[in-house]
Amino acid sequence: MLCEARSSYICNFDIYCAWEIKLKETILSVLSPYLYLWHDIYMNNYYNSVAITEELLKKQTNVCGILRKNRGVPHCLKNINLKEFGTDFCRKGNTLVQAFRTKKKTLYMISSIHTANMVEITSPRTNKTVKKPTCVVEYNKYMKDVDRADQYLSYYSILFKTKKWTKKVVLYFINAALFNAYQIYVKSSKSHIRFKKFLLHVVNIWLSTKIEMEKPESGITNNYIICTYGTSYFFGLGPSSMYIPRAPKCDPVDRLCSEMRNHKLVRIVGRGKIKNPRRPCRICSTSKKRSSTAFMCFSCSVSLHVGLCFEKYHTKSKY
Repeated sequence: MLCEARSSYICNFDIYCAWEIKLKETILSVLSPYLYLWHDIYMNNYYNSVAITEELLKKQTNVCGILRKNRGVPHCLKNINLKEFGTDFCRKGNTLVQAFRTKKKTLYMISSIHTANMVEITSPRTNKTVKKPTCVVEYNKYMKDVDRADQYLSYYSILFKTKKWTKKVVLYFINAALFNAYQIYVKSSKSHIRFKKFLLHVVNIWLSTKIEMEKPESGITNNYIICTYGTSYFFGLGPSSMYIPRAPKCDPVDRLCSEMRNHKLVRIVGRGKIKNPRRPCRICSTSKKRSSTAFMCFSCSVSLHVGLCFEKYHTKSKY
């Protein structure tokens, strides 16, 4: 995933499909719209290597990140013994490999952006002043904004368990699009709205919006209509001849809306040999009564009897 460092806006990403594609090709594919612009790219240790850094430098792109020991660390730095907060470095052209000793281990950094200078910072945990390499400080500064994108995507996620991986992928796309829309809205309007409240506004707009598309054809008097019910989409002719395979298991959120005009009873229309199908009434089925009806609510796609059952379903929370 490629994110803008300051806002965490998701610029590009690639889905791992278990294909035998080299890591270098994947990185170049994700970065392709942003090469030859001298951007500074901060990457974690899975992607970094001396060879990839040199390749990106040829494409006018700088790199900074943590480097694994087997990804091109010079021999003079591999077995080096450093004191706590000690450092040593090796440079080849614009590529810098720097070793830095933390309290627990030796950390290797690679950068084509920074020098090997040390800067003083105040530790947020101990409030003590310590010296760290510039590349380490800058890496921690910008990578946390990229991690924030994953953090936001985990909040109020729309993903759910499913056996079909394609559904999960599409839902992840929608989740990422909602996060990007939130970032654009905050930056453009200079608003301090929370992500949760933004998602609530989006959901309310989706629930109150109906999409209609007219497509006149010869011999057909009704208009083509696209109706949305939750996450399902049905395409067919107008209310008098629309066929819906089955009623939703859960009640729609807007069944108790104040505008009863949005809910209309239409006759259930079948296809094939079944011309006048009947289905169990939702109200009667809840009361354990066997009673079928030939009508359904066009907005809720729920079969209901005309009169009392239709009124109960749209006025009482517990019918």
